[in-house]
Amino acid sequence: MNSLKAFISQFGEINFPYENIFIHRKKYYLQTKELKNVLESINEEALRFGLLIGEEKGKFIASTPLLSLISQQTTKKIILDEKPSWLFSCGRDIFAKQISNDKSFKNNEVVIVTNKFDEVLGLAIKTKDKKFSKDKFKNKKTETEHIYKNILDIGDYLRREQKR
Repeated sequence: MNSLKAFISQFGEINFPYENIFIHRKKYYLQTKELKNVLESINEEALRFGLLIGEEKGKFIASTPLLSLISQQTTKKIILDEKPSWLFSCGRDIFAKQISNDKSFKNNEVVIVTNKFDEVLGLAIKTKDKKFSKDKFKNKKTETEHIYKNILDIGDYLRREQKR
């Protein structure tokens, strides 16, 4: 449970129902109180435990439903327009110029990525700023570009299924 709490805490003060979490085989499920009562009252092992919100794989790996719950309560998110949203969902990284809301996050800070309709697309981490030359032949003027590296996106499931 500590890894889940540590993951959520990086997004600020989030009101989360930890008491409704059920852990089974390193997978974390969010249950309603009614489901929790039913599962406690039967003697059989259930096949479904609630909403899968993540799993433990050395560290806590969040699911997109958990990110959706957190997204409603945090300001640590970036908003993408239509084309960058699609590219991010296909596994691509994000450049600062593709972000609709102008927010400046620190290096190595994790943020939730949403589209303009506030639908969660995934998770990204701000990497060190990348310096590049704007014009190699004339001035060699150096500019800095902020990059957000894709950690998790909604297209991940489809890419994993395609490999099978």
